[in-house]
Amino acid sequence: MVQPTTYLDFWDWKGLSTWDKWSLTHNLLVLILVAAYFFSQQKEGLLLGILLFFLPFLYQLSKQRPSEKLWTYANGISFFRLGLLLFFGFFPTYFSTTYNFMLIGTAIFLDGLDGWLARKMNQETRLGAFLDLKIDAFLVLLLSLHWVEAEKTFSLFWLLGCLHYGYEWFLFLINKYLVKTRRNPIGKYAAAFLFISLLTPFLLPQTISYPILVAAFGSTFVSFGISLGMKIKVF
Repeated sequence: MVQPTTYLDFWDWKGLSTWDKWSLTHNLLVLILVAAYFFSQQKEGLLLGILLFFLPFLYQLSKQRPSEKLWTYANGISFFRLGLLLFFGFFPTYFSTTYNFMLIGTAIFLDGLDGWLARKMNQETRLGAFLDLKIDAFLVLLLSLHWVEAEKTFSLFWLLGCLHYGYEWFLFLINKYLVKTRRNPIGKYAAAFLFISLLTPFLLPQTISYPILVAAFGSTFVSFGISLGMKIKVF
């Protein structure tokens, strides 16, 4: 979430841009759907709920920036990534483990390609960057739930999938104490390690993949903690 240029009072919803209001609403809905998933154990309902809100959410954001096209080559790659993730989410046993690895691996590989294509074709937009970020968050949520279901990791690993959504709400709640700052120096490395670790249970025995997932869990929370620490004003 882009931080406003002026400080807001606690819960100053009216002081947010329409863009940030929709983003926070989307995040809250995802967290509610995850909670509902644990009661119902119906992953299909979780996926459908996220998808049914995500599409009008994107449409509403595109209306806020009419100069930014939603349908670009770079965004097309992002939508293709979303399609791959949804297919895996709805039909996790349709393909063999090796093909599932290739499916998710393709979705992760294309994460870098869409950004490169946007820069190459001069299609860089805030909307495109936002779409890419939300699909990355969805990928982590989907796989964290999948590996908990498959008993490939510890039961609280799903918290990793909710981290992005809860983090943005936490920033909103403490917005009065935030300042603009530079990027987290280890953020991209922690993200790369996380994506790679989420692929390991597809191919590696659990004795190897389990500690890798634990390390990724810890390093991701540390990275988010560093980002938060850099944002909080001391005086």
